[in-house]
Amino acid sequence: MRKTIKQDKVKEARPNSVLGILILFVVLLGGVTVLVPHTYKTVENPRTKITNSYLTSKKQNEIITLSQSQKIAIMDLVNTGMLKINPQLNRVEIHPRLWESLEYSAKKGLASNLAIYCGNRKGTYLYWCKIYDVYSGKKLAKYSQSWGFKVY
Repeated sequence: MRKTIKQDKVKEARPNSVLGILILFVVLLGGVTVLVPHTYKTVENPRTKITNSYLTSKKQNEIITLSQSQKIAIMDLVNTGMLKINPQLNRVEIHPRLWESLEYSAKKGLASNLAIYCGNRKGTYLYWCKIYDVYSGKKLAKYSQSWGFKVY
C-alpha cells in the first residue's frame, strides 16, 4: 500500500508543478509584451536613418539640361522621321536601321539624351525612357538615370 500512496502523491504533485510553470510562463510572457513595444519605439531603424540622410543630401530640384547641339540633333531626327517621341509616356520610337547602325555606347548616349529630353518636356525631371521599333513596336531598350541602360 505504501507504493500506491507514493504514486498518488506523485500524481498529485505533477499537476501543481505544471500549473506553476504555466503561471510563471504567462507572467513572463506578459511582462515581455509590456516592455518590448516601449523599447522598440525608442530604437531608430538604421536603414531609415541612412535613407533619410540620403534623401536630404540629394538636391530635390536637380535639373539636367541638353546642350543646344543635342536638342538640334534630336529635332533633326524627329523631322526626318527617324524618331517619334511621346514625352508624356516617356516613349521613343526609332527607325530600326538607325538603331542597328549604332554601337552600344552610342545607343546608351542617345537613350540618356532622349530620357533627359522627355523628363524636361514632361516637367517631372525624372529621366527615363523606353525605346521601341517604329514599325513593329518591339521594345529595343530602356534607360533610367537610377537603373541604367538595358538593351533587349
